[in-house]
Amino acid sequence: MKTANEQPILVAGQLTDTSAVRAKVEQDIAFLTGRITNMEQHPRPNKIVLETYQGMLKSRIAVLKWLMHGQDEDDAGASFISQRSA
Repeated sequence: MKTANEQPILVAGQLTDTSAVRAKVEQDIAFLTGRITNMEQHPRPNKIVLETYQGMLKSRIAVLKWLMHGQDEDDAGASFISQRSA
């Protein structure tokens, strides 16, 4: 629910402030990266769930790229992931 002081995130179909959306996408990327890493270390990972998480991660990285206005997709995801690992 919005409060009276909140600014709308969409105005005339355009994002006005991408920082909140970008923060959420970055959180999703961090979560999915961690889950994928944990699953890959499991002796018998569930391949369907692993593939689903990998697809979701790819999608989130594409959204992050769009929010970053066209930076290379691999650079956007790798840059964010390396920041989280440090």
